[in-house]
Amino acid sequence: MRGTKRVAAAALVVAGLAVAALGGAGCGTDEGPAGAASQADLAGRTFEATGAAGFELIDDVTLAFDDEGNLSADAGCNTMNGAYTIDDGALEVEALASTMMGCDPNHMDQDAWLGELLTSSPNVSLTGDRLTLRSGEDSLALLEAEAEDAGG
Repeated sequence: MRGTKRVAAAALVVAGLAVAALGGAGCGTDEGPAGAASQADLAGRTFEATGAAGFELIDDVTLAFDDEGNLSADAGCNTMNGAYTIDDGALEVEALASTMMGCDPNHMDQDAWLGELLTSSPNVSLTGDRLTLRSGEDSLALLEAEAEDAGG
């Protein structure tokens, strides 16, 4: 009987360590996946791209989230705006309005790529001041802009 109790206790310890390592994911919380950002986490913050996968960035990319559930995206040519929510760790943007400036083909391609990424329900994670959007093979890594750079 004593050996059975030790095995059971060891199993509970291992299970507890596994849950802690996963950050409590799947434990019935409303926080979404571990590292997932909430709308409140992003409100009032501006982020600048530091790198991407699936597209070679040619110019600065900036995402700004206001306090009312709207985002603004600038990929070096046109500015895109739209309402957003975060649902179970995914950024949900139904549609983006965009300015219609004619730019060189490379900037137009970057605008199109960013618009497609933002409307693809990418997973969104936030660790400190680092934001990551990921959808399939595409991802965008961003760093929070300094207050003076963000227009403040």
